Amino acid sequence: MSTGEFAGHTGKSEITIKNVLNGKCSITPDLAVQFENVTQIPSHFWLNSQQNYDKFMKRKNYNQLLSFPQEIDMIEEIEVV
Repeated sequence: MSTGEFAGHTGKSEITIKNVLNGKCSITPDLAVQFENVTQIPSHFWLNSQQNYDKFMKRKNYNQLLSFPQEIDMIEEIEVV
């Protein structure tokens, strides 16, 4: 199924679907229900997938910061103020 077809089935724009697929837009409870209606995969799966992706991205960003310790020092100084 193309993104255009999927968008049509969910009632969302193709841009919204592409943004979700590209990680530029989160899966909301509303989207999760629409995805469930189209795919017959429960909405909790879609919401859990979004939560797992969010955690992955946070860890990735944190690990990138760890590779630049001078940036962490700057962040700590800003948080203290």
